[in-house]
Amino acid sequence: MRTPLTGEQYVTEQGWLKASLTCCPLHPAGGCGFARHGSYPRKRPWGARIARWYCPLGRRTFSLIPDCLAARWPGTLQTVEVAVMTAETAPSLVVAARVLRPEIEEAGASSP
Repeated sequence: MRTPLTGEQYVTEQGWLKASLTCCPLHPAGGCGFARHGSYPRKRPWGARIARWYCPLGRRTFSLIPDCLAARWPGTLQTVEVAVMTAETAPSLVVAARVLRPEIEEAGASSP
């Protein structure tokens, strides 16, 4: 879902309540009983929820994840982008791990 909001603004403004999916992705012509199906919480950022819809005919749910959050990853897209950039520019993955997660000992950051 396109949004000008950051992850923090999405939580503060409860962006999931304003999210809208106008038709069923499986049945664009309608007639399937497509309806809003509440929301589910994200672990990060804390307080974020994702709007959800349900198609009873297709027996599937559809979620609108705002583009400020990373799909299939906890946290914001910005957090993922920083991790990728750090891993790409660091001289090694161990160095990248030290930068990104200094609380983890090096043995946990390197491969056996």
